[in-house]
Amino acid sequence: MTRSIGSDPSIARALIDGARLAASKQPSENAKGLADEFRKKLVDRRSQLESQLGAERVSETPNSSISNAIHHLDSEVRKVDDLTESFLKGEKDFHEVAVQIRQSDLALKYAFAIRNKLVDAYREVMRMSV
Repeated sequence: MTRSIGSDPSIARALIDGARLAASKQPSENAKGLADEFRKKLVDRRSQLESQLGAERVSETPNSSISNAIHHLDSEVRKVDDLTESFLKGEKDFHEVAVQIRQSDLALKYAFAIRNKLVDAYREVMRMSV
């Protein structure tokens, strides 16, 4: 469950192919097909992750800080999707996409670290004898 979106080799391969195509600056007939294929893989992966997390959602008040943090994390991941699609279309620079991917990766790692600390604290409280 801790696999990141970037760990799927087919998505990484499509991103590398897109980078090579953009670096060559030569228009290709299959550029649109490559972008569509990459978009489909991203959408499939997102739906897989959302279906896995769908049962684990916690109801919260809209103004809670946890809810705000989750929405911010979600927006960071969605930015990567949008920038990657723009990159494959030739609208964005590879470095801009790489920076956003790194920023999103750090945000996800930070969120998992917080989750792990909360789980550890809960387990510690449960071990206490009354």
